[in-house]
Amino acid sequence: METGIVYNIQRFCNHDGPGLRTVVFLKGCPLRCKWCCNPESQSQYPELMHNPINCLKCGECISCCSQKSLTLTSTGLSIDRQTCNTCGICATQCCCGALQIIGKNYTTDEIVSMVLKDQEFFTNSGGGVTFSGGEPLRQSSFVLEILEKLTRLGVHTAIETAGAVAWEHFERVIPFVGVFLYDLKHIEDSAHREGTKAGNKLPLENLKKLALRHKDIIVRVPLIPDFNMDEKSILNIGLFVKEQGLKTIHLLPYHRLGQNKYKNLGKIFELEETLPPSQEQVDTISKMLQTKLKLTVIVDG
Repeated sequence: METGIVYNIQRFCNHDGPGLRTVVFLKGCPLRCKWCCNPESQSQYPELMHNPINCLKCGECISCCSQKSLTLTSTGLSIDRQTCNTCGICATQCCCGALQIIGKNYTTDEIVSMVLKDQEFFTNSGGGVTFSGGEPLRQSSFVLEILEKLTRLGVHTAIETAGAVAWEHFERVIPFVGVFLYDLKHIEDSAHREGTKAGNKLPLENLKKLALRHKDIIVRVPLIPDFNMDEKSILNIGLFVKEQGLKTIHLLPYHRLGQNKYKNLGKIFELEETLPPSQEQVDTISKMLQTKLKLTVIVDG
């Protein structure tokens, strides 16, 4: 039986595919998008997260750390992430929940058992289970085994992907996926590298191939100020989508709701000063795609 690392299972979601859905978030992503709202998803390994708001500065975690990775300073708890081995003992000793290990190994049967608790809601709403990340297809063997089991049970499935994986990972899961939610950031390779630390040749080629093999694909475009919201970038994305025979784009306006997670993980949020797009800007982009390219546009979030 396959195992995989999952960092969250979120119930009753309605923006990740049709109907009410349970979303399984897997760790590990080949991209490093500057605007990522789930930085805990990027590493494929479990991580220690510290929420200073909950911290009592009692020092219990320090006394139980065999690696001597924790110290109290004038500004609060300090974590030496070079020596921390994420054993999790400090988190179990923390009485106020300030320390938490993000990411846990599960078997496919454990995941299936958990998501099936919501099967009645799936049936009544036309919903199902969505696999997100990170990049869920980095753990394709694990995801495939769950997909096969859910398909046999009549549960609708969806995968959210940025497409930055080898095509073979798509080929394995295609027969068992009801809908693909395909994130498309930019058409120009240099801009994509600047925003995500990786090129976009693989995501674009995979979307071309997928559009020939699967009839239900929703392209989702994050709207990021000073990255892809200019007319040329938006129309290039829309034109590429249309060339693949796809008719719908979901727009995901940038937000800063996850920026505290960066601090809690000891990471830097590069877009801290970037403001979310205004409703007027989003409406202008939506209208542009509808009138100039005749695409169906839905704004999420």
